[in-house]
Amino acid sequence: MKFPWKQITRLDYGDFPAEIKNLLEICPNLAELRFRERDCEGSVQEALLPAKIFTLRTLTLSLCQTSRLSLAEMAFGSLICPSLTSLLIEAENEYERPWPKASFHCFMGRSLFHLTIFSIKSVPVSDSEFFGVLGRLPSLLHLTVDNSSLIGSDPLTPLLFQIFHACPPAGYDTGSSALLPKLKSLDITFDAIDSEGAEREPIDQAFVEMVQSRWFPDEFVNGCKTDAEIACLRSVVLRLINRDVDEEAYRPLKYMEKAGMRVVISGENS
Repeated sequence: MKFPWKQITRLDYGDFPAEIKNLLEICPNLAELRFRERDCEGSVQEALLPAKIFTLRTLTLSLCQTSRLSLAEMAFGSLICPSLTSLLIEAENEYERPWPKASFHCFMGRSLFHLTIFSIKSVPVSDSEFFGVLGRLPSLLHLTVDNSSLIGSDPLTPLLFQIFHACPPAGYDTGSSALLPKLKSLDITFDAIDSEGAEREPIDQAFVEMVQSRWFPDEFVNGCKTDAEIACLRSVVLRLINRDVDEEAYRPLKYMEKAGMRVVISGENS
């Protein structure tokens, strides 16, 4: 009896296969695919021609530091995923690879997907690079960012949350509407101490003001449409690592929680 490859819809694969097209041909109905980067010697070449997978909804990349061509570069350079709705990128400790800006933008340009879920954990990317990524994801509903165990560029800066604001500061063009106009939930893990032991710039004020700017209680409570070009933010989670919660700074969010927004703020003291 032959193995029912066509029935496989979820696959967890160790490293990125050079013969990606062969894998997709024998598993044509994949909806969820995960690649795990391995720290081993040897060279790996990306596919000469990108492989298209129409059924894929969720792609997860688990990265680790290696001397070879990175898993992120290989995946973004070798795949076309027009039906992708969830992209999850996570890195192990001591991951220092630069953000693959060119290959990621090519991946988005080839695939023309409409992401609703984007998660990035412990991956070095500057706030300006991250702003460029999010600016091309107007369909996003749920965003997760985690800078713990991060080495290198950090996306979680006050400027990033200022740009998230419903009315971003002058000089930052977010197009015809605010950045991430459909965003409904935001999950942030912020380590206040960087990999060299230095204290990162606090994000408290910028974060609170951004959340306030995206809260439309009439839409949330009554289901009424508003004249705003952005959706009502319904859930915010902020985990502070290596620092306490400043209760006074986050007091405005407590009022929103009483009005119906899901608000979770935690730190060393809570």
